[in-house]
Amino acid sequence: MMGRRRLLTAGLALSAALLSGCGLRGRSLDRTLNEAAQSVDGVTASALETVTGAEFQRAIRGRIETSAAERDAVLEIFGQVMSALVAAVVERGGSESETSRGVGAITALGSDGEEYDMWDLRPDLERSTGRLDAVILSDFAE
Repeated sequence: MMGRRRLLTAGLALSAALLSGCGLRGRSLDRTLNEAAQSVDGVTASALETVTGAEFQRAIRGRIETSAAERDAVLEIFGQVMSALVAAVVERGGSESETSRGVGAITALGSDGEEYDMWDLRPDLERSTGRLDAVILSDFAE
């Protein structure tokens, strides 16, 4: 009897993890995103993760660190990272729902410690969406 209970409990825990977005698929996408970001010249570190928000919206958040100190150079690298993320999701077979993930919470850090957000990268998005959390990955498709 005890073995069945443990097996049932483990099965329920695994099911809950998969349903909550914390399953293997999420970790695999996190790894894919970080590898894509780190493949861009000038990126020294990447800490990106996929999350599900309170209203079940899916998003990518985190920060990349760059070797550049000047604003224009950091933003150039940041733009290349965003394009690399789109390409990685599409190559991985991501559906429209994958490219509609929110990305407004991704920031880039210059080597001088200055941090840049999506509106620094794409000021036009501020006018069109009005909210930083409404910026989506497909906004960076080439």
